[in-house]
Amino acid sequence: LKMEIQKRGFIHIYFGKGKGKTTAAIGLIIRHLGYGGKVAFLQFDKGHDKEEHYNERKILRTLKNIDLFVTGKERMINGKFRFGNTKEDYEEAVRGLNILKDLIKNNDKNNYGLIVVDELLSAMTYNLIKKEDVLEIINLFKLYKNPFEFILTGRIENGNLNLFTDKVDLITEMKLVKHYYDEGILAREGIEY
Repeated sequence: LKMEIQKRGFIHIYFGKGKGKTTAAIGLIIRHLGYGGKVAFLQFDKGHDKEEHYNERKILRTLKNIDLFVTGKERMINGKFRFGNTKEDYEEAVRGLNILKDLIKNNDKNNYGLIVVDELLSAMTYNLIKKEDVLEIINLFKLYKNPFEFILTGRIENGNLNLFTDKVDLITEMKLVKHYYDEGILAREGIEY
């Protein structure tokens, strides 16, 4: 029984108001690639309209055995985050959900050992997608019983964590204790993006 459990994939959630959710997920990506595994990395709401400015993608695109999928419209403008959702933001969220469903349903062909879905939980929290969409994705993962590790990141607010505690295997909270943003410091290239 123990060996059977170790062979199945687990669902991780990295959430919270603190810095480090995406960073932790990328650390796991690097570890899995180092092991010789194959990775799909899907980012919600982190698109760009002109120039790539999420620096982790620059290096990830140079690595073997990783497929990167980016959705969303430009949100980071001169180190500041654009709040509010446009029609295009909603369209991009739906596109991201469709990509994710396809990744799960077709993993027997793609053979990913790790699928990371960055900011899926934030997309839910900021009403780009519904809670039911995230629960459907989790159920789809369980239905297909794919032997890959499944990572979901983002913010979870309004008591929504209880939606997931019985449905996932690992939950890590990045808790905000102190942040230099409170002193008026903007997002810094190479550190926050």
